[in-house]
Amino acid sequence: MRLIAIILLLLFVKTTNAQDSLVQTLDSMEQHLEEVKDKGPGTVKLLNDMAWGYLYVNPARGLKLAQMAQDLANELKDSTGLAAAHSIIGTLSEISGRYGLAVENYQKALALYFKLKKWDSYAATLSNMGVLYDQAEYLDKAANYFREAIKVDKAYGGEAYLKSNYHNIAKIYIQQNEYDSALHYLKLAIANEREFGSEAEVPYFYGSLGALYAKLGKLDTAEVLLWQSLDYAKKKSDGFSIGYIYAYLADFYREVNKPDTAFRYLDLAHQKAAQSENMDLLLTVYDIKWNAQTQFNMYRQAVATGQTYMNLKDSVFNLQKSFQLSVLETEYQLDKKEQQVTALAVQNKAKSTYLLLISILSSAIILVTLVFFNINRRKNIKLQERNKTIEESLVNIQLLAKESHHRIKNNLQVISSLLKLQTKHVSNAEAKQSLTDAFHRIRAIALLHQRLYKADSVSKINLRSFLEQLSSQVLNSLGYDDDVTIEIGGDDVDLKLDQALYVGLIANELITNSIKYGFSEISHEARISMHIAKTHKSSLELTFHDNGVGFANIDSILEKDTFGFKILNSLLRTFDGELSLENDNGAKVIVKMNKIEHDE
Repeated sequence: MRLIAIILLLLFVKTTNAQDSLVQTLDSMEQHLEEVKDKGPGTVKLLNDMAWGYLYVNPARGLKLAQMAQDLANELKDSTGLAAAHSIIGTLSEISGRYGLAVENYQKALALYFKLKKWDSYAATLSNMGVLYDQAEYLDKAANYFREAIKVDKAYGGEAYLKSNYHNIAKIYIQQNEYDSALHYLKLAIANEREFGSEAEVPYFYGSLGALYAKLGKLDTAEVLLWQSLDYAKKKSDGFSIGYIYAYLADFYREVNKPDTAFRYLDLAHQKAAQSENMDLLLTVYDIKWNAQTQFNMYRQAVATGQTYMNLKDSVFNLQKSFQLSVLETEYQLDKKEQQVTALAVQNKAKSTYLLLISILSSAIILVTLVFFNINRRKNIKLQERNKTIEESLVNIQLLAKESHHRIKNNLQVISSLLKLQTKHVSNAEAKQSLTDAFHRIRAIALLHQRLYKADSVSKINLRSFLEQLSSQVLNSLGYDDDVTIEIGGDDVDLKLDQALYVGLIANELITNSIKYGFSEISHEARISMHIAKTHKSSLELTFHDNGVGFANIDSILEKDTFGFKILNSLLRTFDGELSLENDNGAKVIVKMNKIEHDE
């Protein structure tokens, strides 16, 4: 039985790259399964191999086979087979969007792999947990899982498996707009794959690298890499990579203003996502499509796409599943503490004598303090129960806050699309400009809620990072990405939600004003700089400076009763702030805010 399973597995591995051969292999394995009478550990392995083979062919059938493997392994007390079954159930649940079930099974697989000291499988499951939290947009948690997997692989000779985690960390940095760090990890992934692997994942890695170079503005290099990765993926019959590369190509051609080509590749990526039931790829497709439709003034379609994206995301990962993730994560962290103690012992066998002495000394200390412990034990138990209740309540509150930010951001995006659509049907220039200004202000508020949804903190936000992303968004909306450079420097400041919102709206007004009036007559490179300064623990100063034509008459500007100026004055009154204007090789605005809280 074991020999037959191994032969079938080898056949499966050799034919993975060809869809028809894979289906034939699975059919043969199905037939063999029906003929098996005496079911033992070999049958568990066969069921797991078949379940894995169905991963992108028929996930529902794969899940049923993995559950059969799980039941049989439990009956036979086959820990190795049971761990593999839990891991496969986790993966199959994940790609179908059943995240709660995925976490539960990954957690059980981790505990079993740790006991069995199967460090390669343990690290792989940690990586799977990272992918799961990445899809759920818990980026910092996801990165921690990937880093932990890298540590385990390095400690136990799993260097050949580092590539995937390098790539996964790179993708997180891309989402956080930290492109230099992303480039570093992508290059590590490609180097590791070429040193230890078969270069099977090179197409996927090069596709990500091409997408990254597009974000860095290196469009020629990006296009070459994307086409190379697509050709390589097609030669390897790598349907998984092809789907993502189609999406990257669509986003690239959106960036270079080729709508027909962009939408053609979006359709191809959508087909791949539907065929493989890959929810992550499907969400990526809808996200790119919404950006493309907005960019190419297809606002009616953009509203529909945005609503579909929100509905899909809510169906895949709603608040209940989010809460389940956090509860299971808390339980896993408790188990992990014991695991780390054992892992330390495994990694430090040379220090076993010292550990023994420490154990003896610890026992003596425990005996001396036993009486004291018994007296205080009940108090400690009550305190722990109270702390656990508080921690669970805090987790629940944080999740509710994150979900609120998520829904607010989605609703604001729909509103901004409706405003943009309305501008197409307004002929009056003044009314059209007012609607456009309102669109930019709402986009600024939506961006703040988007950052809070993805951040660890639900109440504070880094001001410099927020202003960098806001500036890029404003330039993109106005069509000045390549014409104006914005630099932001100064102190690193974290602000509360409402205060960051006001500062963002002030920055939005100043940037928009410079674009409208400051750069209409200059021939040199247009630049804007913003400098953040903590002048006191309850005050902040934002210096805004452009190299445009400057102010024609400062006194008359201050006396004007424009709507934008009314907004600035209203926001400044909230902070008991003040505004000063001057000409210094362009327009210079100094905004002082006196009633503001920031971290020292």
